[in-house]
Parts: sequence; C-alpha cells; structure tokens
Amino acid sequence: MAGQQAAERGPLGTSNVSLVPSWVFTLPMPPCILPILLDFLFAGGSSVLDLSFAKPPKQVQTVCECILIMKGYKELNWKTAKGMMSDPNFLRSLMEIDFDSITQSQVKNIRGLLKTLNTTTEEMEAVSKAGLGMLKFVEAVMGYCDVFKEIKPKRDKVARLERNFYLTKRELEKIQNELAAIQRELEALGAKYEAAILEKQKLQEEAEIMERRLIAADKLISGLGSENVWQNDILERGIPLSQPFRLENLLTDDVEISR
Repeated sequence: MAGQQAAERGPLGTSNVSLVPSWVFTLPMPPCILPILLDFLFAGGSSVLDLSFAKPPKQVQTVCECILIMKGYKELNWKTAKGMMSDPNFLRSLMEIDFDSITQSQVKNIRGLLKTLNTTTEEMEAVSKAGLGMLKFVEAVMGYCDVFKEIKPKRDKVARLERNFYLTKRELEKIQNELAAIQRELEALGAKYEAAILEKQKLQEEAEIMERRLIAADKLISGLGSENVWQNDILERGIPLSQPFRLENLLTDDVEISR
C-alpha cells in the first residue's frame, strides 16, 4: 500500500500511477525498498544514466559495482555495469532480487565500497540523478539486510518451533489413534468375556441339574438293589433284558455324563 501511494504521488507529488508497469505490484518487495525503486523509475531509471561514459565518475561506478555484487556478478568493472544496465529489464531485475539470499560476504563487500564513496546525496545528485537513485536503493537494501540479519534467527526459530509442533501434533494424533484402537479392542474383549461368563453360568446351572438327577437316580438304584429278584423273574419269563442292566443308562447318555 505504501509503495502504491508513493507511485500515485510520484517524485514531484503528481499522479504517476499510469507510468508504473502493472507487474511492479505483483512482485514480493520489502516495503522499505519499493518506494525507492519507484522514485528511480519516475526519474527515468537507468536511461537517465549516460551509458556512453568511457570512464564514468567514481561515484557512479562505485554504486554500479555495489549492484553488480548484489546481483552476483564476478567482474566488477564499467563494461560489465553498462551491459547490466543496458538490459531493458534492468529495473525489473532489481525488483526480482531475492534480498533474503544476499550473503553476509556480499554485504561486507558492498559496505566496503560504500565507505570509499565518500560523497553526499547532494553531490551524487549533481553527478547523476540515476546514480543517486541507485545509491538510495543500495543503502535501502543494506538497511534491510541489517534488519534481516537480526530477524532471520528468530524466523528460523519460529519455523523450527512450528515444525516441532506439527511433528508433535502428528505423533499425538498417532498415539490417540492407537489408543482408540486399543479401547475398541478392549471393548470387544469385554463383550466376549461377558458372553463367556453367561455361557459358564448356563453350563454350571445345567451341570447342577444333571448332578441332582444323578443323585436321585443313584438313590433309586440303591433302593431297588435289594429287589433285583424282578430281573430273575423277567429272565425266567423270557423277556429280553440288557446285561448288565443299569437304570442310569435309561436316564442319560454318554454325552450328558461327560459334561
């Protein structure tokens, strides 16, 4: 929003939003850098800088070398700088720089060059308006790098904590799922146990009934033991009779006895 407001005001307070390419506001850009680049754009960008210099002013070359370092160039000279700035997408390439990836070594080298610059903004403006815009851009990026250096460890710590939280949450969900499965298994085993208890009680009741029947049969057989003369009478009459004759065999079978 701040960058867009700067675009609407323009360097002289006039409405210049129509001069800004639409892609400007689609790029991720730290709010401390975007307004400076917009001012640079309104000032004419690199077209303001006379690229025909055979040997540019020291201030201009120094600022250009700072940007070469920022963009990862190995050769720091005016020829390389002219090639960089003659690219029609030069301004967009500045906006697409991954400022978070600028190394401390690059920052150190850029600051070393800025120390040798030894000039004021007024002096730079008198030499080159585009050079002044690039100087402001470089200084803004250095300020951002200083802040990012302080923020990055905290951001990394937050990222680690978020990852640990995510992993811990997943582990907790896994344990909860395992616990739920164990609880379901325990419920199933409990139901089987209750069914087994009921079956045991039923069999125990049946066993008690059979035991009472056997006791009664045994008493009956014992009571008739002295009266076994009836068997001889049956045999004498030619009536078939199982031998040996046992009354309990008529009251039960082997399966019931086995229980």
